Formats: sequence, structure tokens, C-alpha cells
Amino acid sequence: MLPTQLMYNLFIPYIKSEAANGNAEAQATLKEMINTKAEWLEDLIVNESSEILRQKTRKIKICNNSVPITLVEDKDGIFDMSDMNGFGYPINVKDTGGEFRYWHPNGDERAAIRSRYSELSLCLDGEPSYAYPDLGVRSAKFFP
Repeated sequence: MLPTQLMYNLFIPYIKSEAANGNAEAQATLKEMINTKAEWLEDLIVNESSEILRQKTRKIKICNNSVPITLVEDKDGIFDMSDMNGFGYPINVKDTGGEFRYWHPNGDERAAIRSRYSELSLCLDGEPSYAYPDLGVRSAKFFP
């Protein structure tokens, strides 16, 4: 599974570029991503409590690695590539005029999901055990 950073900073922009240049396979892939398929991403977003600091911190876990991350809290919205941090997450969201939709995390452990629909949403509001018929894993292919 791709991490969020690769999906939103590399994979989606590349497929959109190839589709705009007339690549039929890229156009079909983009259409599938928008109309029919959502997919799991590698990232988990977790809240961790520190007894020493007596506070909660939010971390992103990719495979066995975990690092602190600051996310837009308690607000859903729209964002562009220029609004992303190095991990592919928005540092701010707006109400209109963006390329991607963001659904903020609302629990202690949340899975990152690239949702379907025209905004190719980044959803952080589902649990890792979330089940949905359109949710799967894509075999990644980059076009020549």
C-alpha cells in the first residue's frame, strides 16, 4: 500500500498529468479512482498519551516507524498540493476551491483512506477495521 505522501504528492498528480496528455490507460485509472474505488493507504494516525508530559500527541505510523505529526483538527475541508506537509497531509484547509477533500481524524486510531469521488478525498475518520465494499488495495503501476 502506498503511504499518503506518495499517493497525494506523486501518484495522483502523475496520473492526472498523463490523463490530461491523452494516455488512455491513465484516463481509465483516474476514472476508476474517482467513480468506483477507494483504497487503503499505509498510514495510521494514532493518539498517544505521555504520562511524563501529561499530554496526548498525535503520531503517524508507517510500517514500524512512528513520528509526531500536526494535523488540521476538528475541521473538514478542501486542500491543494501547496497546502500539504512532507507527509502529504494538509496543514490548512479551506471551504472551497481546492483539489482534494479532507476528513479530519476523530478518534484515537484512524486509518488513512484515499476515497473516491471527484475530490479524491483523504479520509482520516475511519477505524483500521473499517469495512466498505468499494475499499481495497490497488496494484500500483506507473505509466511509461
